[in-house]
Amino acid sequence: MALGPRVAHAEAELHVELRYQPDAGLGCPSETAFTAMVSDQLGYDPFREGAEQKVVARTRSSERGLRGVIEWQDAAGNPRGERELGSESPDCAALARAMAFAIAVQIQLLAQEAASSAA
Repeated sequence: MALGPRVAHAEAELHVELRYQPDAGLGCPSETAFTAMVSDQLGYDPFREGAEQKVVARTRSSERGLRGVIEWQDAAGNPRGERELGSESPDCAALARAMAFAIAVQIQLLAQEAASSAA
């Protein structure tokens, strides 16, 4: 039986710049806690100052509970996409977890896109 060389296939790590802007009165997690939520899902810390891709995560209250807005921007600050999440619960930590999940998924998709373009 012939054995070929073993090749490890690791997912590419994509880095983005984060601007986390929670409404101060909502009891949202700190920026450190929020970045940890995303990092735990990805298995690495994806946030770097000056990265080409930028993500802005904002929380605010609304008539129906809480709203989270995630905006993606390119290096020039041009919009690349936006996602709004809502929660009827006043629990900002739960909204932050949903936002962290959405950001982690998008980072994975962008990393796969970058790896495909490079290949």
